Order: sequence, then C-alpha cells, then structure tokens
Amino acid sequence: MQLMEDMDLIKRLSDFDLKARLGLNVDDFEDYQNYRLVYSSTIGDAWYNYITNIQCSNEDGFEKIIDDGALRLQRVGRNLSVSLLPTMPELYENRDKYFNEKFDLVSNIVWQVFDSFDKIDDIESNCPYKIELVKTENMDEFADALIEAYRTGDSDDPYGDLDPAYRDAYANYVNNKEGFNDDFFIIKANGEIVGITRGAYDREFYGIYGIAINIKHRAKGIGTEVLKMQLRDCWDKGLKMAFLETEVGFYPEKLYRKIGFKDVCIRYIYAKK
Repeated sequence: MQLMEDMDLIKRLSDFDLKARLGLNVDDFEDYQNYRLVYSSTIGDAWYNYITNIQCSNEDGFEKIIDDGALRLQRVGRNLSVSLLPTMPELYENRDKYFNEKFDLVSNIVWQVFDSFDKIDDIESNCPYKIELVKTENMDEFADALIEAYRTGDSDDPYGDLDPAYRDAYANYVNNKEGFNDDFFIIKANGEIVGITRGAYDREFYGIYGIAINIKHRAKGIGTEVLKMQLRDCWDKGLKMAFLETEVGFYPEKLYRKIGFKDVCIRYIYAKK
C-alpha cells in the first residue's frame, strides 16, 4: 500500500468528512484547547464518539487529554475512542507507545481519492444488468434498503451486523448545512432494489458514502458500475476529487484501487478499555 500522506489534503478531507456526518451519524463536535471532541446521541459505537486533532508531545499530556475527553463523553453517556490521523504525528508515529494495553484497535480505515476523470470510460464493470441510481428523499425507504444491504450475516464482514441505530440516524436525517449537499440513491438492477449509496459534496470534494450491495447481488459488477456513475456525477458537478473510505483488508479496498482510487492515509480508531 503506497500512501500519499499529503497533510494539507488529509486535513481538508478530515474537515469534509466530519461535516458529511453532522446531522446524520454525528450530532455535534466541540474544539477544546488540545483536542476536538465528536459525539452522537443516536449511535453509541467508537466510530462516532471520539476525540481527534490531539495536540501533545508526551505521555503525560496525552493522559490528561484522554481523561478530560473521557469525562466529557461520559456526561453524554458515551465511552471514549480516538480517531487517529497522520496530522497528529507524535501519536501516529508512536502508536505502540501511546495506545497500549489500555486501548483496543477497533478499526483501520483507508482513505482513498480519485481524480482521473478522463479515464472513467476505461473502467470495466462487466455488469450484465441495467443499473439505475434513483435519487430519493424518502429517508425511511433509504434506511430500510441500507439495513438490508449491510446485514450480510458474514462474520468476516466488518459491517455485517449493523447496529439498528443506523437506521434511525438515516431515517431522521435533515440537511441544514449551508453549502453542503447530500444525494441519497436507491440502487436498482433491472428494476430490482439491490442496494444504496450516498453522494455528499461541497465546492471541493464529492464523498461516496455507504455504498452497499445486497450480498446475493455482489461480485456481479454492480458496485463498479455504481462507482462509475457517481464519479461521472462528481465530474459533471465541476468537482476535482472524489473521496471514500473502506476497511483495510476488506474486499472493496482492492476494487477501488483497480478502478483508479489512490490511498491517502490510514485512519486508526482506538477504543479505551
């Protein structure tokens, strides 16, 4: 895996990603002197209740931030986790020292970007179906299709047992962010609902979130065809870069690279025991 680790790009993507989740998976965030705290009242897992942007130079400083962040999250009924990016070099480069037996590594997420829009037509999907992206504002319909697509029952699938709280988060979502847009799509193959995806975008990035195909329809080129359609949508909107993330070692990671996405960095999520 070759990582770009462009610090300016990572910071911009981090801000974009947080904004994309506000009102959906994330309720709010607060910036304190040496860290940022992010939390969700709907979803209780480590992916949406964490501290990040940590500024410290030694273990004592880190412990103080962890204790302060844990106390603040306890007040809203959440346990602390840490979202770690290369923009926190002291912690990132010394993970074994800071994230010891007091933490569990719960996720390695690779961030990937695409900017080769002149090569979209070269992407081969070999999909035998007519694929449609049907934009919907019926969030109950979208939420039901999301749960159906993610619940695979596969123990090797990191998203195979999705918390029902995710359904509520999507069903109740209302976008009130100025200058930020969300398109929610039902994926149909030959007229049958087979999955969902979301395009979130501002004036710079197009984020592809939550793309999921029902397990019986996977490995048929549908996901690749959907990505091609979203990349064209990104280009048609005049945007210069598409962004997505996936779990390291999970099968879409290699698929996205084959399509033309480039690895930017790995985001580590550690949960405090």
